[in-house]
Amino acid sequence: MSAAALDHDQEAIYTAVRAFVLAVLGNIEVVQGLGNRVPSPTGGFCAITAVGAGRLATNTHTYDDNTGTASAAQHQAYNVQIDCYGEASSNWAAVLSTLLRDEYATAQFPAWLQPLYSVDPRQAPLITAEAQYEQRWIVEAVLQYNATVTTGQDFFDTIEVGIIEVDEAYPPT
Repeated sequence: MSAAALDHDQEAIYTAVRAFVLAVLGNIEVVQGLGNRVPSPTGGFCAITAVGAGRLATNTHTYDDNTGTASAAQHQAYNVQIDCYGEASSNWAAVLSTLLRDEYATAQFPAWLQPLYSVDPRQAPLITAEAQYEQRWIVEAVLQYNATVTTGQDFFDTIEVGIIEVDEAYPPT
């Protein structure tokens, strides 16, 4: 039996969120957050970081006897933080938080990852290594992530039923 397989991983989520940010903000630098020993891009940019996930429902199961697989789908509220840095960060945060609560965003994301809502933007300036304030606005997006895990499953389509004679009485006398 082969190992369990997840249909869309965290990298796929990051790629989908990054594509949305680029589609609405234009040609800016968009990076994945929490990179060690990687300098921040120069100028304005956005950083995307997964910050949590919570179950929305009990798993749903499907079976496919043609492929010999079973699938368990878990529906999650997947939280992603989008940090906007630079002079335009306030405007970018306003655009993102508005469109993540709009029908526009649902058409931009794949069916397995849909925006539920976004938290209102908040300012969170930081002090750089040069002891200077850097403009940063944070938008937290809550997405519905429908993860499906596929495993091998044994099936049969024919069965032979027979009777075996046994010298016993049931119930025993």
